[in-house]
Amino acid sequence: MPGLDFVALAKGMGCVGWRVTDAGDVDRILAEALASSGPALVEIAVDDATTDLFNHPR
Repeated sequence: MPGLDFVALAKGMGCVGWRVTDAGDVDRILAEALASSGPALVEIAVDDATTDLFNHPR
C-alpha cells in the first residue's frame, strides 16, 4: 500500500521492524526478526514494475 510506512507503524505499536530493499539482506534481517523476543515486522520492498499487487482477481 503506497505511502504507508509499515516499519514506523510497527515501532509505534512497540514492535521491532525492518525494511528490506536489497535481496542480499533478507537472510540476515529475517534471522534478526526471528531472534527478537516479541512481535516483529519485516517489510520487503518489491520492484515498482510489479504491478497489480492489490488488483488481483479474487
